[in-house]
Amino acid sequence: MHHVSDKILTVSIAAYNVEKTLPKLLESLIIKNVIGRLQILIINDGSTDNTVNVAKKYVAEYPKSIFLINKKNGGHGSTINEGIKLAKGKYFKMIDGDDWVTSNGLIEVVNRLEKENADIVIHDYIDYYEYNDSEQLEKICKYKDNTFLETNKFLTGIEWVRFHGIIYKTSLLKFNRIKLSEKVFYDDIQYIMYPLPYAKTVRYYSIPLYCYRLGRIGQSISIEGRKKHIKDAFLVGKEITLFIKKGRYDPSLFKYMQNGVVNHWKWYIGTLMSFNINEYTNVNFDELINFLRNNAENIDCILQKQLFVYRCMTKNRLLNKIIFFFYKMKRG
Repeated sequence: MHHVSDKILTVSIAAYNVEKTLPKLLESLIIKNVIGRLQILIINDGSTDNTVNVAKKYVAEYPKSIFLINKKNGGHGSTINEGIKLAKGKYFKMIDGDDWVTSNGLIEVVNRLEKENADIVIHDYIDYYEYNDSEQLEKICKYKDNTFLETNKFLTGIEWVRFHGIIYKTSLLKFNRIKLSEKVFYDDIQYIMYPLPYAKTVRYYSIPLYCYRLGRIGQSISIEGRKKHIKDAFLVGKEITLFIKKGRYDPSLFKYMQNGVVNHWKWYIGTLMSFNINEYTNVNFDELINFLRNNAENIDCILQKQLFVYRCMTKNRLLNKIIFFFYKMKRG
């Protein structure tokens, strides 16, 4: 019998109004000979639907493995912060309440983690498209299965890892007091970047574990969601830009994180280009321009190596200034 302190993997579930999808996720985690090695934290972020009652049913059935934590609404990042604080497992993985895991993948990953010692474990995942009920395997890198490298060397052979494919050693997160921004969307890039400077080693598992649901109406990555949360995207962009500015990093680590920052700003400007003229009232262009100008040294190195020319589709003078700023990019 396992006690919480003996757990191999803490699974922190960001749960906000997920009464319809939470059962699928929990059922995917409840596997004989695996469930006893898991600490499953359902972080209820102030849900207003029946999420709590759904969770209670599973807590009652698996009281030594599944735990419900109720808190005031604080956003996605707050659930991760709470999960890290309460984590007792050797390793830590966060999962959104509307996603799930593959049974075979979970069995294999937990078995390997039992003997694992890498600071970070990355793995493949599956994109699930809800609108047409299809799946696509996402190979996270070209390394061979079970590749083990120092972090700086590992990052030279990889473009970018999304949060779906990351497992952290819990002690790394706790000791370095990793904390994400709260009450904002798009904090996932912080979850990807903030622990990296402290990680010495990375292991790759060629195992599809996480199933990421896409195409859901109102999803934050949809164009409607991106427009709605444009202020959050700016705030997170500022945070990650300043993060790479304040530290001294190995060149390969800096390049990797810098690429993530640049891609975030590209994504942000691309969202602005989709706005109608009357939607620009949600954007403080003066603040945006001043921030990018004052921090250009942190992102311009990569921008000058790429072509990412945004053509102006509006007569908005301030938007033109932003597009001109990004026009400096050149193809490497």
